[in-house]
Amino acid sequence: MPIAANTTQIPAGTADPIIIRNIRGVYYGLIVTSSAAGVPVVYDNATASSGKVVGEAPASTIGQSLGPANGITCNNGITVSGGSTMPSMTILWS
Repeated sequence: MPIAANTTQIPAGTADPIIIRNIRGVYYGLIVTSSAAGVPVVYDNATASSGKVVGEAPASTIGQSLGPANGITCNNGITVSGGSTMPSMTILWS
């Protein structure tokens, strides 16, 4: 994880889209910390679960899903979605 990166914890079962950053930012990856059926998806979007997908984690997989070493620039913002069956996770961003 880059030194300048921030982390945001997301509890399991969060049904609504989670806005990590509502302006341009960099997505570095996510760490899934519990097993669940939902598939977390990360979007280059400031407010919704739509647009360019910049990351996702397979269902029922605990561990890391990291992007490139320099991250992925999200011009619009960073939003995470997965529905009520989403696992708990940590999002890495700046």
